[in-house]
Amino acid sequence: MKFIGIVEKQGLKVAALSDCRSTPRTAPRGATIDGRYRLIRIGVESIVIEHVDGRGRTTVRPGRVP
Repeated sequence: MKFIGIVEKQGLKVAALSDCRSTPRTAPRGATIDGRYRLIRIGVESIVIEHVDGRGRTTVRPGRVP
């Protein structure tokens, strides 16, 4: 899963993500991504995700893969 950037959609800030195989998708704060990550925070230039199994959190900037 690759973090592309942040998009504002009808006044809601969402993260744009791609699995590099299909059409990019968007996810709001609190969403579960790919069944493995939960989107905790959407900042100005990064997102914070955590593993749904509780193994920890990671800050991801655009272009990086968690």
